[in-house]
Amino acid sequence: VELEILATQDPLTGCLNRRAFFSRAEKFRIGDPDTGQQVACIMADIDKFKSINDTWGHAVGDQVIKYFSGVLKGMVRGDDALCRYGGEEFCILLPRCDIDNAVLIAERMRSRVVDGAAGAIEGVPEIWIAGSFGVSSSIYEAHDIEELIGQADAALYAAKEGGRNRVVRYNPAGERGALPEVEQTANQATGVGR
Repeated sequence: VELEILATQDPLTGCLNRRAFFSRAEKFRIGDPDTGQQVACIMADIDKFKSINDTWGHAVGDQVIKYFSGVLKGMVRGDDALCRYGGEEFCILLPRCDIDNAVLIAERMRSRVVDGAAGAIEGVPEIWIAGSFGVSSSIYEAHDIEELIGQADAALYAAKEGGRNRVVRYNPAGERGALPEVEQTANQATGVGR
C-alpha cells in the first residue's frame, strides 16, 4: 500500500501525480460520442506564488501549496481526479459534470481559498492567498484529455491576464495564439490584482 501511494501521489499534497492522473483520466473517454458523458476540467493556479516564496521562503511556500490543495481536495467528489500538475498548478477532471456546475465549483473553490487564508499558514497570519481558475468541458469538442486540459489552461491564462483571483470559462470562439474570448465570473474586489 505504501509503495502504491508513493507511485501515485504527490508527496507534498497527497494529490495524484501526473502519471497516475493520466492513467485514471483514460477511463473518462473524452471524445467518445457513444457515452454521452460530459467531462469538465478545472485548471487552478496559486496567484503570485513566486512572490510568496521570495517574501517568506520555500517552507512557507510549501505550506501555501498544502493549504491550497487541501481546499481543492475538500471540494472534489470521489470519482473526480485531482492532480498536482506542476509547481503551484493543479488540474481537476470532473466526470458527469456540465460546464455550468464546473464553473460554480471553481468559484466556490476560489472563494474558499481567499476566505480561509487568514491564519492558515503558521507564523504568517497576514499572508494573502488567492487562486485563478480556468474551466472547460467536453462540450467544446476536445478530442482527448490533453486538448480538454489545454482549453482549461487557456481559460486559466485569461484569468491571470484579467487580474487574477477569478474564474474564467473557456470560449471556443477564441482564436489560437490569441487570448480566448471568455466569460468571467464575478469576483471579490478584495485582493484583485495583488
